[in-house]
Amino acid sequence: MYTIQAGDTYWIISRKYGVDINQLMAANNATPQTILNIGDEIVIPSQAQASKNTNYTVKSGDSYWIISRKFNRDIIGLMEYNGHNQNTVLYIGQKIGIPESSSKSNSNSPTNPTNSGKAYITYSSYTVQKGDTIWSLANKFGTPHQELVEANNITTGTVLNIGDMLKIPVHHVPIKDTPGEQYGEYLEWWTEA
Repeated sequence: MYTIQAGDTYWIISRKYGVDINQLMAANNATPQTILNIGDEIVIPSQAQASKNTNYTVKSGDSYWIISRKFNRDIIGLMEYNGHNQNTVLYIGQKIGIPESSSKSNSNSPTNPTNSGKAYITYSSYTVQKGDTIWSLANKFGTPHQELVEANNITTGTVLNIGDMLKIPVHHVPIKDTPGEQYGEYLEWWTEA
């Protein structure tokens, strides 16, 4: 058990005790909207409980779609398991939980655009914050500067105002099979790289 102190969040507590944030929240029936109050007591899951679940550390280029393919999980179920949605941004080094099994398989869904095996783009929304520039946002979201400008029908000289909504391109590139985990994907330079 842990007693909440001023400034505590589930993220801070998970780092303090070396427990995955998703497992910590699940052990306390918490959601991203759950508010912690000073003096509340929460359960810290034991390492035995934590070892039952699979965790994955986000790497450069990962998206929920790529991770769902890697572990053969339903993308919607994977996002819900982690308390996320299609607008969630993944960061390198972030840990996400992988559910033990999935009753759904994306490969059976004829309306899923990933079935074609071709790359596609979706868009997430972002609200401009103090200090944001087109250049800093392009770097933050790993998208080419010009693509961000074109997606929002603006120019490189456009001044961003706090509260403006921008569309952020999210590229979904199918993963190719490799001979083993230690090998990378073989990509044709002009059409895939």
